[in-house]
Amino acid sequence: MPDIIEVSVVAVGTFLSMCMFSTLYGKSSPLYALAEESYIGFATGLTIIWNVDYIWKTGIVNIMNGDWVLILSLILGVMMLF
Repeated sequence: MPDIIEVSVVAVGTFLSMCMFSTLYGKSSPLYALAEESYIGFATGLTIIWNVDYIWKTGIVNIMNGDWVLILSLILGVMMLF
């Protein structure tokens, strides 16, 4: 059973693809302008959600289960951001 993230990826991706193909009719349309702006925002948001979910499943849950070695890798990963 697909979860809500997978369904939204397919639905929004299909809509944006159809909007992008609207320029094949000759001139750009407002749907193309909408799709052009929305694609970057959707891709960025989806990447952030997937990465936070991955960090939660592989890092935080294992730390709560007693694997304290992962705290060092989590600290070093956060230090790369600053």
